[in-house]
Formats: sequence, structure tokens, C-alpha cells
Amino acid sequence: MAELDPLLRQPLTDESVRLLHHLLQRRRNGNVGLPTVQEVTDALGFIAATTRMCTGELNDRRLVIEDGHGLFATLKWPALASVQGKQVRMSLSQQLRDAGVEATEAQADSWADADTPARDLFSPPEAGNAADAIFPMMQSARLGHIAHALAGARKVTAAAIPTAVVPLLARAAGWFGRVLTAVGDEHSPALKYLPPMSENEAAAEAYHEGYAAELAHNREHATRAYVAALSADPAFLRARLRYVWTLFASDHADAALDELMRLIDAQPALSAARLMRAAILVDLASRDDGDPAGAAAKVAADLDAVDQDTQADRAWSRLLRSRALLMSGQKAVAIKAARHSIALEPSRPAAYHALGLALTAAEDYVAAAWAHGAALLADDEYLVAGEALFNLRQIAQVEAAVPHARALIDHTWQ
Repeated sequence: MAELDPLLRQPLTDESVRLLHHLLQRRRNGNVGLPTVQEVTDALGFIAATTRMCTGELNDRRLVIEDGHGLFATLKWPALASVQGKQVRMSLSQQLRDAGVEATEAQADSWADADTPARDLFSPPEAGNAADAIFPMMQSARLGHIAHALAGARKVTAAAIPTAVVPLLARAAGWFGRVLTAVGDEHSPALKYLPPMSENEAAAEAYHEGYAAELAHNREHATRAYVAALSADPAFLRARLRYVWTLFASDHADAALDELMRLIDAQPALSAARLMRAAILVDLASRDDGDPAGAAAKVAADLDAVDQDTQADRAWSRLLRSRALLMSGQKAVAIKAARHSIALEPSRPAAYHALGLALTAAEDYVAAAWAHGAALLADDEYLVAGEALFNLRQIAQVEAAVPHARALIDHTWQ
């Protein structure tokens, strides 16, 4: 069970979600021109002040861009050609070529000017050259088909990541993932692996109460609410897993692990529970020297089981495996596992961060800096990657090879 996405920890207001849905649907209907604030206000039945407030929220969360003339530049390709007036080596076509994917500038750098009719939507090829998926990925995003775009990003990333991180591709995939999460799309990597909600009204109500309390860091209230949810529906797995996590977050790791052991004994095929246990054990092991209570063997067993489940979050499994391997000193294998995680799900900043940590341990500092930079580009709220990049900037070779790393930290959107 992956860490909570920022848009789950701090959801958008209902009005902002409506606005984002409207902008996406407008694109799907073939209208790729920039809408005015007044047009959106009229379409949604808002007042102008509400539209502007929602636009500000979406802009703050890096979901749309608003220019100074009341126009929404939503779904604009997240290019990064310069930062704070300084040129930055951020050509997608060049980055892809450096990673072994032969992409022309026409394929990769001019999506906003594509002359394809707005209603035409191309599917990324199932096989063949990954470069052939780049334009369909961009066109899908341009037309508001974000899940389709993310599928294309996965294909291109899988081809490139064995050689190198592609920062702009990370930025695109991260943006696709955030949009899907914001609108509650079932294809969102942050949502698709969650156990289903309970159909019991009292259980669902108690769960939402607990979740709100958890977001407010009121763990005692959250625990009581999750217990109430489970009393109403003992089979409510989403509530049980959140209850376990609140136990762990409240420094009751043994109790959390006992709960997970009972849950896994009862349902050995429940991959979400195995991933949560592995995540807790990796976290505990990272705080101590050595291998407390044989954590490495238990993590490996849980992740091996998850990898046999085709419906499980295998990208998160590979990420946790990378962390565990790195703690046991297996740097090369940890790097490979992190790259595999990125190939499976390129929208998650945590995977790029894990790769950056493994590359740092292997003393490949420039590649590590780009990996942490990619994490920031995927999600500018992923501050732990910013801290890692800041520390790497103190190394002379990083400062020379990634001269605008500080600008990436301070300003990751234009």
C-alpha cells in the first residue's frame, strides 16, 4: 500500500474538482482553445470569484496554468526550457536520445503546435519502437484523455529508464498521475490499488470520519473512527489497513505488525496487506543498524508473494525491494529494482527518489542528482527529494554537470 499521494492527504475542494472535470471534458469534446474565466463561470454556474478561487487552487497544485489575461492554459505540455530566465538543458527529444530512445524534435518537442485534427486520437502501439508512443501520449494529454497519456508515458519510460532518467518524461507522467488523482479517476496510480469502499453506510461514514481525522494528525480520533467502521463492517479491508497504519504512526509498531500477521494469515492473497507490512519493516529497519527481527527475510517473502499477483501494485513492490536491498548493501541490485519500479509506474516521485538514494550510495552523484530532480519534476511537493538534491549540490561535479539544480528546487513549474 503506497504512501498517500498529496492530493489524497489534502484533497481539492468540490468546486475545484468540478472545474478540472469541465476543462478535461472540454478538451475531449475537441475544443482545445483556451477558455476564459467568464466562459467557465457561465458553464458551471459559478460566480467569477469562485472560478478565480478554484483556478488559484488548481494552479497552486500544478494542475493548470492561468495566464495574466484570464485564460486557462490547462493541459499545456509541461516543458521546462528555462528557469528564472536561465537556459536549462531540458529538451525532451535530447533527453530521450541520451537514454537510447531515438525521438525527433517533431515527435517530442512541439506537441502544442501539432496539426492533427483535435478529435483524432491515436493509440500507442502495443509493440515496436517506443518513440512511436511519444506523439500519441502528447496528443492524448492535449485532448484530455489522461489515462491514455499515462499509458503512453509508461511505454516510453520503460524503454528509456534502463539507460537513464528522462526528467521531462517524469514531469509529464507525474502530471498525468496528479490529474487522474484529482478527479478521482479509477486509473490513478494512487487510487487503483486501494481495497473497495464498504457498502455499509455506517461503516463508510465512520471511515470518512477517521480519514479526515488522520489527515488532521488526530490519530486517536482516527483510530476510534476506524474501530467503529470495523465494528459496523468487519470485512472492510480499507478501514482495517488505515487502522493498522494509524497504529504504526502512533508508535505502536508491534501492534500494527500483529494485526497484519492476523490479516495475512486469514487472507494470504491480500497484496495490500503484504505491501503495508513490508513498508513498515523497511521503515523500522532504516532506523536501526543491522536487520532487526529478521526484517530482510520477511520483506523479501512478502514482496515475492506480491510479485506473483498480477493485480497488485508491483511498482510499489519493486520500490520497497530497492530500499531493502540498499539497506543490505546490494547497491547494484537496488538500482535495478528502482529502475524497474519507475518503468512500471513513472508518475511516482518516490521511485525516482529511491533510485537517487541507490545511485548516491554507488557514488554516481550526477545521475543521482538527475533522479532526485526527476522526483521534484514529477511532484514539486515531494520535498525529501529537494533536500537530497540540495545536499548533492555541495559536490563539485554535480554543481558543474547540473548547474541549475537549485532552480529546479526553487521553481519546478513555468
